[in-house]
Amino acid sequence: SNGFIMFSGCTNLASFSGDISNLTNGYDMFVNCSNLGWFSSDMPNLTNGSSMFANCSNLSSFRSDLSKLTNGNSMFASCSNLSSFSTDTNNIIMPALMYGNMMFAGCKKLIQVTLSQELVSLGMFSFDACHKLEKVVFSKKLKVIGKYCFRGCTTLSAVELPPLVQILHKHCFAGCTKLTHIHLPKNLEFVAGTSFLGCTHLTFSLDKMNTSFSTDSSGKLLLSYDGKILHAYPSATGQVKLPSGIERIGSHLFRHCKDITDIELPEGLEVIDEFAFMDCRALRSLQLPKSLQKLGWGAFVACTGLQEVILLDKLENLSFGHCEDEEVLERISQYLSLKQTNGWNDVIGDGVNPTIRVLAEDFSA
Repeated sequence: SNGFIMFSGCTNLASFSGDISNLTNGYDMFVNCSNLGWFSSDMPNLTNGSSMFANCSNLSSFRSDLSKLTNGNSMFASCSNLSSFSTDTNNIIMPALMYGNMMFAGCKKLIQVTLSQELVSLGMFSFDACHKLEKVVFSKKLKVIGKYCFRGCTTLSAVELPPLVQILHKHCFAGCTKLTHIHLPKNLEFVAGTSFLGCTHLTFSLDKMNTSFSTDSSGKLLLSYDGKILHAYPSATGQVKLPSGIERIGSHLFRHCKDITDIELPEGLEVIDEFAFMDCRALRSLQLPKSLQKLGWGAFVACTGLQEVILLDKLENLSFGHCEDEEVLERISQYLSLKQTNGWNDVIGDGVNPTIRVLAEDFSA
């Protein structure tokens, strides 16, 4: 019943079809069997498949009964040639699965996935970098989609989230470049700022019963229900104008949006959270409204093309998040009456030297 590391590292093992019907623990059983090409053996009692076939990079065909599998953490991680799962289909059906962190991460040839109908939480990195994945059928009981779950699934063009989903963790659909639309269910309560990072053609729609979020008329912006917090804008490009009413820009929200050249921030904006514009390399000019009260740490770090920062006032109440640098930047402090003028360095980072221009009637010390 215990197959722990039984064939681990057997690099000459090319196929397996033995009787392991009594196996319950397959932890690391075939890990690093780099020449294992196909596996055909029922495992009706297997409950722990953690890392069982991890790094079996030549495994292309897998057929087995996994009806009792509960732990699939890293089970097929980096099986980059796995294309046939079950008998003659790419469907993945495991009715008892409860844990699946990194289960199919790096399985670059998987095409279609049908998840366990008992699955409540989809683990982090579960299908990370499954570049040919086209379709996912989710469990109707699913509530959480984990970090980096479908990151880099560049062929995935449609996603239908079940109504009980509450949480979309960071980077869960990041880099899904063919994803054009997603309907957000009524129970959704949390969307990380990077959940849809790099989904450059994505628009949103909402269940009419959802009371956590709203969208603008174009469907491109995902906002809090009252419209005051910007949660996502993955399709931002070129010259961007944010609508009035936004008081806060969430953390990491425009991170790596390398095609943004200019952005107009609305008067009334009070907070720009940490790393909000990180690595926006094409951003040339930035105008901070009078209403701004806080800039998060690293808000404009790695914006290497930033040439000009325009301040509409002295911004005397402006504070910086996570200040540790003791160096005072004289170029900023001559204009701003701040308790922590050195915080500017934490906001823009090293190697970014924009001209600071103040448009105010009186900005003398």
